Amino acid sequence: MISNLLLAATILLLLWFLAHYNFWRPRAAPDLPRILMYHSVGPGEATGMNIPTGRFEQQLIQLQKSGFTALTLSELGSDMATEKPVALTFDDGFRNNYTQAFPLLRKYGMKATVFLSPDIEGIEKLGPEEIREMADSGLIEFGGHTMTHINLTTVDDETAKREIESSVESVAKLTGKPCRTFAYPFGRYQPKHVTMLKQAGIEMAVTVKKRIRPLKNPLEIPRLSVHGKANKLQFHLILTRGRYRV
Repeated sequence: MISNLLLAATILLLLWFLAHYNFWRPRAAPDLPRILMYHSVGPGEATGMNIPTGRFEQQLIQLQKSGFTALTLSELGSDMATEKPVALTFDDGFRNNYTQAFPLLRKYGMKATVFLSPDIEGIEKLGPEEIREMADSGLIEFGGHTMTHINLTTVDDETAKREIESSVESVAKLTGKPCRTFAYPFGRYQPKHVTMLKQAGIEMAVTVKKRIRPLKNPLEIPRLSVHGKANKLQFHLILTRGRYRV
């Protein structure tokens, strides 16, 4: 009886481990680009939207030790020589991308792309001077994310087009540089929205599909979501398998 219970407990423990540490997933080729998705970086609870500053720094160190080179999304699309490219992307435009993440990116000489929703509500946003400083540093590229972080699939075509075009224009005005990249809010879009991005001059756009793939379709690029609670081993699995848990 005891041996049966012990066996059952061992099997359950093994299943839990395999569900939370997906070593069984196939490894992706090291030369394929990794596009990581973040949002908020700062103190407070580690969640799917927020990664503590210290853990974010540990991940930057881990990336460097693993031989990755951080590029902006645009550079990733045009660079064919980097052996282990990675793109760090941040959605929405949280102010702590400037106060917390930016100093660390400068410290380690790593580039990133921030997707702005200039009129988003409910968060402390980046200010114009902070955006310009980041853009002028040569480390940060800014892309569009609609004006109000709207789900493009829930609005009419006129509204969707206006949200896309206005965000592209706003980002260009804020940074003093052309806006050529975009992130679909909530990862939701339809083929017609891809066409709208092309018409707005967008060259590369990211989704929330958790995959490591060649950049075959530059307007539907998958990304690897980094949960704020992911530990060092789980982050390794994200980089090598695309995700760490079921």
